Amino acid sequence: MPDESNTAVLEAPAETESVETEPGALAPVESKTTDTPGVPEKYDLKLDGEYEAITDKGAFLEETGRIARELGLKQEQAQKLAQHRADTLGGYIKSVKSAQDARVKEWRASLEGDKDFGGDKWDETKGKLGAFVKQHGDQELIDALAKTGYSDWPPLVRFVQKAVSERDALKARLDKITREHNFVPSNQPVVETKPKTDADVFGVSEIKKQALSGAAATT
Repeated sequence: MPDESNTAVLEAPAETESVETEPGALAPVESKTTDTPGVPEKYDLKLDGEYEAITDKGAFLEETGRIARELGLKQEQAQKLAQHRADTLGGYIKSVKSAQDARVKEWRASLEGDKDFGGDKWDETKGKLGAFVKQHGDQELIDALAKTGYSDWPPLVRFVQKAVSERDALKARLDKITREHNFVPSNQPVVETKPKTDADVFGVSEIKKQALSGAAATT
């Protein structure tokens, strides 16, 4: 007995089914090829000059071509779009960099005029801060601070300055205690000394005086 289900499927006439969507739902978008006259299959896009903001020029031009094709642009129009996008992005990055440079300049002026560590002490302060960051940080941190300008950010500089001041104060107290109690610093070799005799403690004359007193008392 033939399989009626298979026969029905095979013999069913080809029909275009309508897709019903619920109220408010988006209808499916049909994909279609671009056959607009003058729109090439592939654009030949170029950029005049170098743009610091565009790290991958190939990817940038490929994206521009995709946008141009969706808009149905011709070759000349797509080229203008690519140049316009590059100029706009470059101008934006330039304005951001200019604003950051001005901000860093204000930060540096604020630090140089600080009453605690600025003015005549600023060069010395910079040397101490740089040495502290180099000692406790790494090259990645140093490069990041220099690149972003945050090496001159007042809150960060004051934080590091406070740490340096507290370290120097602690070192000064430890040095004072070492001198007062004749401690040997941990980084100095220990020198062995002979046990002190009575002569070392009291002096030779004192020992003679005590000996004569003892002799006189026995006579």
